[in-house]
Amino acid sequence: MRGAHGGRIGYLVLGSPRTGTNLLCHALHATGQAGEPAEWYGTSSLHENLAAQELAHPDSRPGAPRATDWAAYQRALLGRTGSGNRFGVKVFLYHLEPLLKTGQMASPVDLLPDGYRDDVRIITVSRRDVVAQAVSMIIASRTGIFVDVPGVAPRRVPTTTTWWREGPPAALVTNPEELTADLFDSAEVHQLITAIRRHHSTWSDWLADTRFPTLSVTYEDLVDRRESVLSSTFELLGIHTRAAEFTDPGPRRQATALNDELAARYRLWLADRPGAATTTGRQL
Repeated sequence: MRGAHGGRIGYLVLGSPRTGTNLLCHALHATGQAGEPAEWYGTSSLHENLAAQELAHPDSRPGAPRATDWAAYQRALLGRTGSGNRFGVKVFLYHLEPLLKTGQMASPVDLLPDGYRDDVRIITVSRRDVVAQAVSMIIASRTGIFVDVPGVAPRRVPTTTTWWREGPPAALVTNPEELTADLFDSAEVHQLITAIRRHHSTWSDWLADTRFPTLSVTYEDLVDRRESVLSSTFELLGIHTRAAEFTDPGPRRQATALNDELAARYRLWLADRPGAATTTGRQL
């Protein structure tokens, strides 16, 4: 596939946390042809990025960013397109919703720079085991470690927005080895699962009204059928790299026995609440 507008392709990676978006976006960036599909609108850093570029509106603040000129911000990002003339953005719903509610954006496509909106491709990323996804998010939000790349010291990123429940985020645990299952609440895991379902339902509803070329990817396939998934993704974006030759594994899996224990505890908790299961949709 070639871009229809001067060869330029804009693409969106739509998902929710802990679905393998880091794995996929790492691979895309490493090809050298897909730009750097990062969280350019992530609420934890967007206000600071706008302020650094003197583009923050006087009303802008962490968690509720507002720009004086979004086009200028997007032009500043174009250096990240790379040689392949493609520009990508990784988007979670809680990044986009504040911008939609304040009228700063009208749709996810507005996150792309001008000139990259005429030929748009979509990649949706989800996880079949939503319980494992929620547990992974709960643990990462307590440790602040969301990505673990071999040879790179993990960076702690505090969770600034608790998008799955009311109230402030829990404090970071200094030593992750001190985490035990007793420190977590199955009711919060349930709230997170409900939020994840809503996120993906919102993406599905939006895509139903569009005609963009779309590829659906799951975390499980990214792990078990990596070459096939990357081949399909590269084809969608017109990237001329053979997945079989792409051997960089990217971030490594972070799950431990604690993840399994929390998932088992949650399923026992849910079994004692028959009505709760219907609020999350599919079988857990």
